[in-house]
Amino acid sequence: NKMWGGHLWSPSYYFGTVGNMSKEVVEKYINDQIYNAISGGKPYPSPH
Repeated sequence: NKMWGGHLWSPSYYFGTVGNMSKEVVEKYINDQIYNAISGGKPYPSPH
């Protein structure tokens, strides 16, 4: 605990292979995660 400040792993992220998903699908997923974190899980506003 003293050596690592209570963390076993680094708080950074790792991005590996995504199979045959397109870049756009991965970007949308990441953007959705960011939006959900910022908005507290509220859905996107309706575009209409």
